[in-house]
Amino acid sequence: MLNGNIIRFMRNNPTCTEQRRLSFILDVAGGLKYLHEKNVIHGDLKGANILVTPSGRACIADFGLSSLVLALTERFTESTARQAGTARYLPPELLRGERKRKDFSSDVYSFAGVSYEILTGKVPFFEFREEAAVLFKVLDGNRPSKPTSSLDTLCFDRLWNLFESCWKQEPEARPACFEIVKQLRDLSIQTTVTSADWDPSDTVKFRRSLQIEPTLVSVVELDRMIF
Repeated sequence: MLNGNIIRFMRNNPTCTEQRRLSFILDVAGGLKYLHEKNVIHGDLKGANILVTPSGRACIADFGLSSLVLALTERFTESTARQAGTARYLPPELLRGERKRKDFSSDVYSFAGVSYEILTGKVPFFEFREEAAVLFKVLDGNRPSKPTSSLDTLCFDRLWNLFESCWKQEPEARPACFEIVKQLRDLSIQTTVTSADWDPSDTVKFRRSLQIEPTLVSVVELDRMIF
């Protein structure tokens, strides 16, 4: 995919409109909804794992890290957090060690962080360089501050309220993905016209391909595995 991940795309397209960014957010929500409907937990949702297709759709890529719910064995450790820089995206219950396994609610929490990154072009808690500082902020109940927006005030307030619901401290209080998609559509957010190079099932195709050929990482091979 020539556009690369969404971080690279935003860097190369600094004039990307907020409406386009909202379209990306809806794409990600739709992809995550599809995964959850298939009983798949992503477990590592962040901007670097969101690809932009040639037609300009956002598509979740998991690089083989997703887990089937019925066979979920991944356990969170301090070392994995350091390696992946995930304190900005992981929920407090995992950072605190209250839960050892990622689940649907932790994906939803991470979705809010990715959405913030897409909307602003900055990682959550961009003000802090050290992951340790971010970790303490999250554990203390802090979340990324509300940015300015050119969107209609009422629309942006509702969007931000959705993000905050995904960032809820209690996992059970976070919305399910189908609710997130519904709320985004209620805000009249539209996706880019569907193209043949994108389908919600691309994420599962990619995961299965990597299970068969886990060492393939080139862009050419990535396109082959999905398309």
